[in-house]
Amino acid sequence: MKRFIKIIGGILGAACMAVILLTVVSCKKSSYSSGSGSDSTVAYSGTMIKSASDVVTSATGSVTATYNPGSGMFKYTVNRNNLSGAAVQMHFHDGTPPSAPIVIAIQNFPADSSGSVSGEATLTAEQANDLGAGKLFAQIHTAAWPNGEIYAVLSKKSQSTGDGY
Repeated sequence: MKRFIKIIGGILGAACMAVILLTVVSCKKSSYSSGSGSDSTVAYSGTMIKSASDVVTSATGSVTATYNPGSGMFKYTVNRNNLSGAAVQMHFHDGTPPSAPIVIAIQNFPADSSGSVSGEATLTAEQANDLGAGKLFAQIHTAAWPNGEIYAVLSKKSQSTGDGY
């Protein structure tokens, strides 16, 4: 009987260790986390280039953004200068530039050739992974260039702690 209890005790001890190990492994932080929990943000930026080789423009611009993996919140600012005319559409695409599915429509931007707009959206897990892989890009459309005048692919700049949202 004592031998049976020792065997059962050994099996239960091994099972407990396995549960603890699985718990630790499953709690592993994602590649976006810097170790400070939900206050961690990742910064992204991109420089606007013309959307296609046949686009004739002297427009310039940039995009800056932060992503909080704890909340899924994506905050952005899109700047543009010297478009061929008023901006008629702005959005973020997910995929290969210059055309891919629209995932975030940018609302309430000033309809002019130069300016800035900021906004925020909650990313899905797939969009967050694609952001980290450099697959999200912002694009600005004008009447002269309805398929897009300029766009910028977002690239990871830095990871920080604090100032999370």
